[in-house]
Amino acid sequence: MEAPMTIINRFIYNNLIKPSLELNDSQNQYNMEKLLNHRIDRQFLESILKKDIPMSEMKNKKGWDKIIKNLLDQYDLYCIRVGVLDMSLDNHKNLWNTLRSKINGLYSVHN
Repeated sequence: MEAPMTIINRFIYNNLIKPSLELNDSQNQYNMEKLLNHRIDRQFLESILKKDIPMSEMKNKKGWDKIIKNLLDQYDLYCIRVGVLDMSLDNHKNLWNTLRSKINGLYSVHN
């Protein structure tokens, strides 16, 4: 199992970033590889979320802005809690590998 931040970043990329950008396959590959090793920039993610407002929120712009702020704050908070100290995920991956090696065993679901 890969580090949790890489799973989260892949989810965000596939469901928010990739659909909002018109990229070719090589650009998508490059962006995905970058996000598997780096934290998503807050301003970039905010611009994506503001660009593609759901139809259900078109009349509730203030509400959507509040949702965006909450999403960004939670992403930042999670990064801090799992050891993402800067834009790189290296520290987080090291912590994850240490934990995984301690719980690795015959009956572990994290193999």
